[in-house]
Amino acid sequence: MTDETEAAPKGNTMKQIGAWMLLGMLALAFGLSFGLPSDAISCGLEPVAKTYGANVLDEDFQYQYRAISLTTKIPEDPKFQEMLGLREEVLDAIVERRVLSEVGRRMGLVADISDAEDLTADGHFIVLGKTWDWLAGQAFNYGAFERGWLPRFGVGERRYLEYQREEVLARTVRDVLASAIPVSEAEVRAAYEQKQNQLSPRYA
Repeated sequence: MTDETEAAPKGNTMKQIGAWMLLGMLALAFGLSFGLPSDAISCGLEPVAKTYGANVLDEDFQYQYRAISLTTKIPEDPKFQEMLGLREEVLDAIVERRVLSEVGRRMGLVADISDAEDLTADGHFIVLGKTWDWLAGQAFNYGAFERGWLPRFGVGERRYLEYQREEVLARTVRDVLASAIPVSEAEVRAAYEQKQNQLSPRYA
């Protein structure tokens, strides 16, 4: 399975202004919609968070956990998982996807189930903002998808496509932000060094 993510081009001044406005919207939406302390996070039947009035349920958590585990080696030791902040990272990924997709809708961007179907038929899926080639270049086969790929996520086909539809829209918003905000080499290096020193499933 390979990472298909490509870097976005730099934008102009007007795009930068729009991007900063969007970032402000993201910060506001995140702050208003997600306020649980880390010790309130759980994987039980009760909602673990709420975004735009919609609960984050155990099904959402389990899907995201399984999706991350397909692209990132997750330690089996529960203590190490706690040290990594695994539950918090999984929940962050869910909220980030929902917030970005909501911002996309407010921008007038659209992604529907057919976009998720096309993504799947191309052998791709999105997790943690990255696009992965789960077919490794092989031709798509619905039977193999239904029997071999879909069960890994613990959800039905319609729910899987809905998650991926949100991911497509969230990816579009990320691309808009990336193309609108030029980043200097020094900032890239600083971000890289910070990630190298951070224990997280995103960077492990």
